[in-house]
Amino acid sequence: MTTTANIVIVNDGQYRWGADRQALEAAMERLGWAKDGRRRWIEPEGDDEDDPMAAYTALCQEVQPAPGYEPENNSEEWDDLDTLTFREDLGQGVWVAS
Repeated sequence: MTTTANIVIVNDGQYRWGADRQALEAAMERLGWAKDGRRRWIEPEGDDEDDPMAAYTALCQEVQPAPGYEPENNSEEWDDLDTLTFREDLGQGVWVAS
């Protein structure tokens, strides 16, 4: 059973959705994302220059939203949960956990 302690909210700048933390991090590692310190995740370099979000798209295909945490169920209650946010201002492919 998934509890809120096991959920991380993924914020790509347009949508927010929640995923099981272990499933998300395992998929990120499997797909070649690099953890930089404790809070930053860096997308792998992509071959597809036409789709700068290719690594994120692959992650979304690999990890389904946890039940009740689909983008259409976005809730203010999610604001208190750990979040992984796309931070374009920090460089291409940089995500920060908070």
